[in-house]
Amino acid sequence: MPTGALDDEPALTARLAQAAHGLADASDGPSAMRALGFIGDLPALAPVPPVAPLALGGAPVELWAWRAGVKPVAFLTVDLEREAAVRRAVPEAVVLRRERRVEVGRQDHWRDDPSRGRPQVELYLAHERALAERCAALQAADPTRHAVELGQLLGYPRCCVDAFLGQRDRSNNSLNRYLAAARTRSGDGPWPWQLNDLAGRLVPFYPCHYRCGAAVAWVDAAVAALARVEPAAAADLARALTAAVVYVDHDHQVWLRGAAVEGAGVCYRAVEGAGAGAAAAALAAVFAAGDHGEVAPARVAIRRGGAPVATLSRVEPRLGFLARFG
Repeated sequence: MPTGALDDEPALTARLAQAAHGLADASDGPSAMRALGFIGDLPALAPVPPVAPLALGGAPVELWAWRAGVKPVAFLTVDLEREAAVRRAVPEAVVLRRERRVEVGRQDHWRDDPSRGRPQVELYLAHERALAERCAALQAADPTRHAVELGQLLGYPRCCVDAFLGQRDRSNNSLNRYLAAARTRSGDGPWPWQLNDLAGRLVPFYPCHYRCGAAVAWVDAAVAALARVEPAAAADLARALTAAVVYVDHDHQVWLRGAAVEGAGVCYRAVEGAGAGAAAAALAAVFAAGDHGEVAPARVAIRRGGAPVATLSRVEPRLGFLARFG
């Protein structure tokens, strides 16, 4: 769990920003790893396969949840070229649209500046035009001030809406995941795969914590609606999202397949990487050299067959946590 994430949110926000700036100046794998707070001798780097994209049958999960009746309005932000496909997927819906620009920076940080970023379109879909119009008006006016009503229109669990509003910053999605993890109580068993939102997400909101029963029920209803139409796509989801994840930020993740997590240690059978750049490749290669990792506040230690193969010192324990979707 992130050390002190809830009590020291401003410091974590600053550390994430510092890492992003350091990565921009890094010239190789070791310097990029240092920017993330990891120092040590790296094993010979080997290619690591990427995390496979989620198989959702070509339609966003918001549409399946809307069809399942768990949300009065579906709200999507899509590229202009995808708009027609979304409309075709739900011919029964009333659709309102608003063009905007979206700029997404490092760490999945959304900047709400209509003059910057790539052109996109906001779509509001409902059975009743009044509901779509109300949702669009609240989003255009002040989504933070109207967050409770927007959450009701979009069918988000109230506990998750309240937790999100309790944060000081909500624009950096890497930070949002740290805080959801920090709110997750330790306990027996893995975190439910339905809430694994670290690389590809089924929940369009951030859960209050990664064991939230209301959020799991939301996903289960959407997946059941998908399964009625495309059972193969629905069956792929549990496999895709069941993995322990070493999460540093959105651009630097290591997915550990076949994982069994015990305390700070995790045994695993295969490694996949998520993100881009030298640091992401180096971090994934460290874990790929072994079959057991310990992610402790002071170090990351990798073993294979019980023998040590790599140790990285952690100079910043705030960065990096082990997500227990195993």
